[in-house]
Amino acid sequence: MRWSPGRKAHVVTAVEQGLLSIEDALRDYELSLEELEAWRRDFKAHGIPGLRSTRVQIYGNRRSTAAVAQQPAPLGTLNAITAKNPNPYTPPG
Repeated sequence: MRWSPGRKAHVVTAVEQGLLSIEDALRDYELSLEELEAWRRDFKAHGIPGLRSTRVQIYGNRRSTAAVAQQPAPLGTLNAITAKNPNPYTPPG
């Protein structure tokens, strides 16, 4: 089966909206969990263009800045920031 970016987006959207379970998507479309998760990640980060087979050539094999920004800061870092400025809405002074 040829997987166009639009077909991949259709499956990802159906899974994301709960119209298709992950298990059904894996079975019905003969996908591995890793493949489906990569599609979901790439679609979230780059939209339909991220689902092109040449995506690695275009975007590289790096994590998106959105994915990095969503990761929590290490607890030590948060504690140090809060100790210096307990109210994040006022500048440290």
